[in-house]
Formats: sequence, C-alpha cells, structure tokens
Amino acid sequence: GPEEEEGGDPSKCKQVADDWCSPLPPQDSPRGLQEGDNDARHKNPPAKLCHPAHEAPPNRPGGRGSPELHGSKRGSRHGRAVPLRAAVHTSAQASAAVLVFILEFNARLHDLSENIEVFSYAVHDILRCKSLIKVIEIVLALGNYLNGQGPKGGAHGFKLEFLTKLADTKTSDNKSTLLHYLVTWIEKHDKELITFPQELSNVEIGAKVSENMVDEISKFKKDIKFIYEEMNRPYYKSNAKNDPCGAKLEQFYHTAYDDMEVLEANKKKALAMYKDLSKMYGEEEAKPDEFMTYIHQFAQTFKEAYNENQRKREEEERVRTRREAFLKSMQEREAKAEDRKKARLKRGEKPPPEPKK
Repeated sequence: GPEEEEGGDPSKCKQVADDWCSPLPPQDSPRGLQEGDNDARHKNPPAKLCHPAHEAPPNRPGGRGSPELHGSKRGSRHGRAVPLRAAVHTSAQASAAVLVFILEFNARLHDLSENIEVFSYAVHDILRCKSLIKVIEIVLALGNYLNGQGPKGGAHGFKLEFLTKLADTKTSDNKSTLLHYLVTWIEKHDKELITFPQELSNVEIGAKVSENMVDEISKFKKDIKFIYEEMNRPYYKSNAKNDPCGAKLEQFYHTAYDDMEVLEANKKKALAMYKDLSKMYGEEEAKPDEFMTYIHQFAQTFKEAYNENQRKREEEERVRTRREAFLKSMQEREAKAEDRKKARLKRGEKPPPEPKK
C-alpha cells in the first residue's frame, strides 16, 4: 500500500470542508473559464472537493467521508512545499490535497512574499554600501603591491570568493593574517570604512532565503495550476452553477491567481535588481546565495579581525602599563637607596660593607 502520509489537523480540515460546502449567497456567478480550457488528461470525473461527513465520497462505496482528507500530504514537508502533483494518486486524494492547499495558502503566500522582501533588502544593502566598494579597492591595491611586477601583479579585479581567503593568508611570522593587516591599514588611513559590516545587516538572511526562493515560488505556481486543472474537470464544469464547492473553488482560484501575479512581479523585480548588482561586481555567473554568502563571510571575518586587533592592542597596552609600573618602582627603590647612602655619608657613618662574593 502507499506509504503513510503526514496528515493535517482533522478538525481544521473538516471545518474547511463544512465552510466550503455551505450554500453561496445569491449573487452573480463568478467569472467562468473558457470551455476549451479542459485538460484532456482528466478522463474520469473526480470526487467532490468536499462532502458532508455522513456521505461517502463519489465513486467510493461506503464509509464516512474521505479518509484521505485526514491522511493527505501536507503542502509542506520540513519547511518545504511538496507539489500537489507528487502527493496525488486518486481523485479522492486530489480533493483532499486541494483542501490542504487552501488551508495553507495564506501562510505559504506570506512566507514567500517575506522571502522576496528580505532578499530585496539584502540587495539594497549591498548596492548602497559605498564603503564596501572602497574596501575592495584597497584589497585590490594591496594584492597588486604584494605581487609586484609578477604575473599576478597589475590585476584589474578579482573574484569575490578571494575576499573569504584573506584570513587564511598568514604573515611571515605566522602571528597575523593579511586580513588583520588590511584592518590595521584602514584604521590608520581611512577609519570611517571600519564600520561597513554594520551596513550589511540583511545580507546573511538574504543569502539563506535566496537559496530556494525561486524553486519554492515555482512549486507554488504549479500548485495553483493544479487547482485550475481540478476546477476544469468535467464534474466541476458541469456543476459549477449549482455546487457550492465548485463555485467557491473557482472564486478561490481567481484570488490565488491574482496573488500569484503580484508575487511573480515582485520576484522579477528583485531578481532584476540582483542582476544589476552582480553585473556591477563582475559576478554575473554567481548565484544569489553564493554572491551574498561571499559578502557576508567577508564582512563577518573583517569585523572579527578588527575585534581581535582591538584585544591585541588592549593586551599590549596592559603589558606596557605593567612594565612601566615595574620600571618606575625599581627606579624609586634605587633613588631611595641612593638617598639613604648620601645621608649616612653626610653623618660621617661608614657605608655598609659590600656582600662577600
């Protein structure tokens, strides 16, 4: 038999089913679809979208409602949406899958919209961070200086991935890194650039959400298309005017389609912004999550190197202070000893004998 599937909350699913099966108030019938839009792949009439618990689902003998409603796959598994097509095996399961999608639609729409918004904020952060560009220019100049007239000298640019390797380049004494030297140089010559990591607060989460953002939106679109195909099955087409479930399904589809259009437009706008950003940095081939991960890792290691330099200076200052205090106390002791010696000579006393060797 089929593997055991994750189920939704039975009470929630039943409530959705009862609500959807209640009669529609008198109104003009919702806008219909073209008669030629029927999907030829659906040869058999499906089960109803929902049905009272005391009735057996159509084309199924006996029983109290569809057990698939309580055992159907959820719209997401471990935080990722499972396409409805992958979860559907029978017409009864299709009805249950439609109900679950409707139940989870608003939450999924909100999550996807929020992901696009966060991704857009991350792109904005990098675009307007002029300090980051200046720091990268300093890294390029530093690299060309170290490479001199060699084959790697005189470079006009470098891949962003190189920024993440600065912390791995050790100095000759193995006590510091090229990144620590970069931070020290910037502190001395252009201190206002030190705080550039603070301008990239959205980049870390932007890198995370961008990894699967496009794929998740594509799955969402496929699920909405599945709703369209369901309501174009012969059963819904022939009963749309009389069956509350079919009519409400059509209403839901049109609302979902409009929401999807807005979501798709926002996605395209965000990706267009990223395309401009990647072109500006010469990283047109880099995926959004890779690009932002390089920027975030560099900003984090830069901040850590700055903090380590600060701690090192503070420790050196403590050592210097203790050393100065020790030398001062030794000088004071020697001065007091000299004063006592002069006082004894003035009184005509013989100086104490020197210790025997």
